[in-house]
Amino acid sequence: MKKFWSVIAAGALISSAFTVGNASAQEAPPPIPETANIEDVAADANFHSTLSGQATGPSLRAADYLKVWFTNDAENIYTHILTDGPPGAVPVMYQVYVDPGVGVDCLQFRGYTAGPNNKAFANVFADGKCGALNVRFDEGIKSLTTDKSQGLTTITIPRSSSDYFADGSVLSIPNGLTRVYVDGAGGLGIADSTAEGTPYTITGGATPPPASEEPKEEKPGKDPKSCKKGKGKKKGCGKGKGGKTPEEPKAPGCAAYTPGEQGAEAENLSVTSANTAEAPLEITVDQKMGMANDLGLGRYDGTAHAFRNVQVDSDGSEAGLYIRYVFPAYEDHDLYVNYADGTEAAHVGGFNAAPVNAVVINFDGTGSGGHSERGAEQLDGLRTPDCGGYTVDFSNYLGQGGKYKVLMWLGEIKNDPAAPAKAVK
Repeated sequence: MKKFWSVIAAGALISSAFTVGNASAQEAPPPIPETANIEDVAADANFHSTLSGQATGPSLRAADYLKVWFTNDAENIYTHILTDGPPGAVPVMYQVYVDPGVGVDCLQFRGYTAGPNNKAFANVFADGKCGALNVRFDEGIKSLTTDKSQGLTTITIPRSSSDYFADGSVLSIPNGLTRVYVDGAGGLGIADSTAEGTPYTITGGATPPPASEEPKEEKPGKDPKSCKKGKGKKKGCGKGKGGKTPEEPKAPGCAAYTPGEQGAEAENLSVTSANTAEAPLEITVDQKMGMANDLGLGRYDGTAHAFRNVQVDSDGSEAGLYIRYVFPAYEDHDLYVNYADGTEAAHVGGFNAAPVNAVVINFDGTGSGGHSERGAEQLDGLRTPDCGGYTVDFSNYLGQGGKYKVLMWLGEIKNDPAAPAKAVK
């Protein structure tokens, strides 16, 4: 570990040795759009940004994302990455995750800058959720320096490498991270990460500007005053502050769900039999950055929360409720489903991903009523009576924050909820 941090510290001190990766001569960089698919704050590349956002570690300008945007022509798709500084002697691994239309960000555009022991190259990679794909392109990355001494790296991937790059394909949930790259050992640590950006549609030969329309702003839930971390799994959180219940339309065929104190200021949602796995109810939740101590270990400081009240309106007497909470694969979130009185009906709280020296640790299925994945927590078929409801707590433990996608639908019953501690009116 001391050797690793020595490498990082050395990289932070190198300010005059920046080189132009894979370009024999400086050329005019592509134009920088005013609004990009991904926008990130400056000066947060410190090897702590995913965990706490605190600038407590060494800064690596070449790893600090500012903007990411996509363009394409008839043959290639281009991922442009603007960083605070150009790549230098310490090689950097750029990763941009997207969802190619399967509901999870399982497709990656990767760029590796040149270093003492490796050549620069690009890579397109997909995990099993969207089909195995792992192709290297030795001439697929180019890094230039802008007139503001920033770095602008372009990853070029042939569209012929995947059916996901056909005309009309939409790349959604774009988000990125950077690591320091060591040839043979992969990317070490997370130097910087971004929140989810706006989608990009691939068109034949055209290069439309990045999408700029933001999802409709939703009122986030109140953060509880405290939340404790339990050994081996995360426990539920305290109630949010009370308040008046917003005026909400009644669910068709059901009296309106009446939340308790925790969901008093949260939006009411109805999941009906028309919401299936193929046609789920889709919403976004706003999250603040998840907070832990500097390295995400030891003393626990707090978790960000967003609440929604969810009511089942099914064609039968009961149904299985499914809730899928989606986030970047390297973040850790939890999903709690509570009765109106605050007692827990079910929760899913696996430790979704922990990148440590290029090793991904994944504890799957921690909790009750669902399963954990890299990039998602999912409640699976929770038995719920017609017109029954819950207050759902979307908990961001180690996440960058921003807008996160949630899918809800009714289907086969797979799990029974825990009994409430007292009668729910």
